[in-house]
Amino acid sequence: MSNQRLPPRETQIIDPNRKITFSFDNQTVSGFAGDTIGSALYAAGVRVFSRSFKYHRPRGLFCVDGKCPNCLMNVNGCPNVRICTEPVNEGDKVRHQNAWPSLELDFLSITEKLDRFLPPGFYYKTMINPRFWHLAEPFLRRAAGLGEIDIQERSSHHCEHVYEYCDVAIVGGGPAGMAAALEMANEKIRVFLIDDQPELGGHLRYSISALTGPAEFAGKSGRETPRNRFWLL
Repeated sequence: MSNQRLPPRETQIIDPNRKITFSFDNQTVSGFAGDTIGSALYAAGVRVFSRSFKYHRPRGLFCVDGKCPNCLMNVNGCPNVRICTEPVNEGDKVRHQNAWPSLELDFLSITEKLDRFLPPGFYYKTMINPRFWHLAEPFLRRAAGLGEIDIQERSSHHCEHVYEYCDVAIVGGGPAGMAAALEMANEKIRVFLIDDQPELGGHLRYSISALTGPAEFAGKSGRETPRNRFWLL
């Protein structure tokens, strides 16, 4: 697979000195530490990441924030992983979903040609007569859903649990959330600052200009600022 990368930037998270190798549909793909699986695949030239649920139309990266279903794949036996936010690790095994035999050539996309015969909700109203159900059920079962659970493979996907207590919990680790947390911390209030990203900072993480303001922040980049005042769980 070809390697297509944006020019290096000061704010990039990836480390081009640390190469990572993983497999995608039994093909070897290379990425770097800091890549998500999605960014590594896109850099390798992959453009179709999934197929739509009903008509099997091709879908590529869209939100790149874990908010849409366009990049759901099976990672190490765990189905429906949003690979646009899933960090890539050495030896990961990634497989596509909801397409046969491949994402690029999906025979099930024939349903798009039959869209006039497949109105919304047809699967609730058609072929439900007991006489025909045994014929329709295998097809509907095969076409329905996205990921499949492999009962023979034990997923390595796991979640960490931390039990802590606080006086105030702030959701959102951008500039406003960090400012509020610092003010409360100065008043000896126990604060939790919660964010869905691997690092705090919000849009500051992508800022290349030096900050102004208090001496402790002045001259530092947006990415450096959160690291000086926050402890990440």
